[in-house]
Amino acid sequence: MGDHLFLCGLSQAQLSSYDGGRVLQLRGSKTNLRLQIDDIRRRLLEVEPELLTDLAEIATYVFAADNLVSRGGDALRNMGKAWRRNFHLVIAVRQPGIWKEPQRQHTLCDVLQFLTEDSWAFEFVALEDPPSIQGYVNFGKGEIEGVSGASIILFSGGLDSFAGAVHELTTSDRYVVLLSRRVSGITDSRQRELADELELRHPRRITHVRVTAGLTDETRAVEHTQRSRSFLLTALAVVAAEIEGTNRIHFFENGIMSVNLPISTQVVGARCSRSTHPHSLKLLQDLCRLISLSDITIENPFVWKTKVEVVKELWGRPECDAIRRTLSCSRTRELTKYQPHCGKCAQCLQRRIATLGAGAAELDPGEAYSVDLLLGPRAPGVDRAMAVDMVRSALEFRRLSEDDFATRFAGEFAWLTMSFPDLAPDEVARRFVAMFRGHGDAVRMIFTKAATAHASDLIDHTIPANCLLQIVVNSPWIGIDDEPITFRPPKEEVDRVASAENPEKGSILLAVDDVAKRILIDGLAPLTAPSEFRLMWELIRLHREDGVAGRAPDNFRTITAEALSSTGGDAGRKAVSRVRKKIGDEYRQLYGGQLGLDAVIEKVQGRGYRLNPHVRVVTPDQL
Repeated sequence: MGDHLFLCGLSQAQLSSYDGGRVLQLRGSKTNLRLQIDDIRRRLLEVEPELLTDLAEIATYVFAADNLVSRGGDALRNMGKAWRRNFHLVIAVRQPGIWKEPQRQHTLCDVLQFLTEDSWAFEFVALEDPPSIQGYVNFGKGEIEGVSGASIILFSGGLDSFAGAVHELTTSDRYVVLLSRRVSGITDSRQRELADELELRHPRRITHVRVTAGLTDETRAVEHTQRSRSFLLTALAVVAAEIEGTNRIHFFENGIMSVNLPISTQVVGARCSRSTHPHSLKLLQDLCRLISLSDITIENPFVWKTKVEVVKELWGRPECDAIRRTLSCSRTRELTKYQPHCGKCAQCLQRRIATLGAGAAELDPGEAYSVDLLLGPRAPGVDRAMAVDMVRSALEFRRLSEDDFATRFAGEFAWLTMSFPDLAPDEVARRFVAMFRGHGDAVRMIFTKAATAHASDLIDHTIPANCLLQIVVNSPWIGIDDEPITFRPPKEEVDRVASAENPEKGSILLAVDDVAKRILIDGLAPLTAPSEFRLMWELIRLHREDGVAGRAPDNFRTITAEALSSTGGDAGRKAVSRVRKKIGDEYRQLYGGQLGLDAVIEKVQGRGYRLNPHVRVVTPDQL
């Protein structure tokens, strides 16, 4: 996609220097953005923190731009291309010379690129008639008892952020500032209810600061992924920290969701949130230290904990009754008073796993989910793929060695080791592998108990055939001996899948991962068994040669079962039959449709087998 130019806070004279571009304004007669910080406890020092005020405004402009450029819609076509956008922001600031300094610009762009997976470029000009930070702040009258400093906590009203606030209040004597972004509907009221609950139990130790930031009601957002949200909240947290005279900012999110390993194409790339990823927080901290007078520390104290462990720590405390009022669902527009959780998004799945795994299900009633984790029917498509993949990957984590983890998630582990410079890489790997194994143990325990409790229903088939419990127990390909499943949205998958009878509809994509010795199938699980890899490699080799030779698809060569097996024809036929059936069964289970046996490995009567000529062999990074 081309560059998206935004002109931010420029005067009319400055605007005349640019041809085109969308204008964003925080002040004046043509204001289309809002920035307001309410209930800060005490007034600023006499010195205006100009760089921090600049940072707050820059973050608001970035967040607005993020919301105003679509990633391509729900169809997710050309995800690697259409979903990654190029931004060019011209921003008027108080100290343009400092913002133009290469290290600051480089760090700013690094932060945003990692958070959003978009490309960002900035141009800074002088801000004419700059307002004071106090124009954005409404000061409250809060009084506190003597405490040893303050902590700024990013408070979404979710289970982890609530548990984090309780953790901070019960393990330290610090004053706590809960910083929330105002959002409409039930989320806003729940944030206030939870903050009031904490204030009631910990009087004179809490201020709930609520921030309004982003587009005005007259300006409609067209993109709702909001991957720049944590940058906005961090910038405003640094302002709050300056006002409170502290340097301690805490995000609270369990390590499984914080690291967010790419276990599925439903959560990779631009769709994979990195809001609290350790590398995100490290980059945000680096940026804030470049522009703040104090040595800002940005941490996630839950980074080594599973969500089950987070809930267990909260369980039994007086505050745990409020678990039922926390909101974790990412689909805020679907929330209702009586069913505030969809039960389908990654956040809902992890939440329910955590409360069941921690023995706290009574505080998180199943009726609050529109789809029950274990027994709720799941129609074929993205949501079912997400649920199956999350469970399967968790079971797989239980048996992976540290070397296996490091090989499979090499890129992700590189980011993680860079995020903890005070720890040896081996120690970082050890801690994260232990955490993911613990998560897998919890998931296995949940499904083992459920299978025992519903044994009769499973045998008699009196629970939905497409519920997660049935899929996990009865699907042979969900066992822990296979790689994590990867999926493509079913509409896109149907468009791509071709059989010999319908080649015009598209192609299945295959790739060879020579390093891990596996065959990647777009939309399905990789083939990882050595016999599967050898069989497919031979078929792909022949397919490539025929393509290079310019053969017509109908004339692509075949290979006999005997030639496919080093131990005899019968073994070759069994291997082919097993792979063909495995691919077909998995497709039917995930997407609810039929994939012909010849869709990947085609049998040509009397001649042998070949890779279906309409299959496209690509490189792994094209999947």
